[in-house]
Amino acid sequence: MRDFAASYPKNGMFGCSDRAIGFADGRLDPVEAARKVIVGYWCSQSNGCEQKRWAYLFKEGLIDKKTANVWADEVWPPPAKRSSV
Repeated sequence: MRDFAASYPKNGMFGCSDRAIGFADGRLDPVEAARKVIVGYWCSQSNGCEQKRWAYLFKEGLIDKKTANVWADEVWPPPAKRSSV
């Protein structure tokens, strides 16, 4: 099993700096497991709380900036890619 946490600056949201956001089957590729958990978490925040897209990626780790932005585009499509209603 893999656990995933979101980090917030200096005891920000929820009164803590790290918050567990999900877990994935340890048999999944680490990047695919991260995508599944992170995109799912972002979707729940976007749909349930109307959270806007994050503005900054402070530190790259397993997931680089380019990949994080591609995943974010799945949740918050850039204006040119949004379908008109």
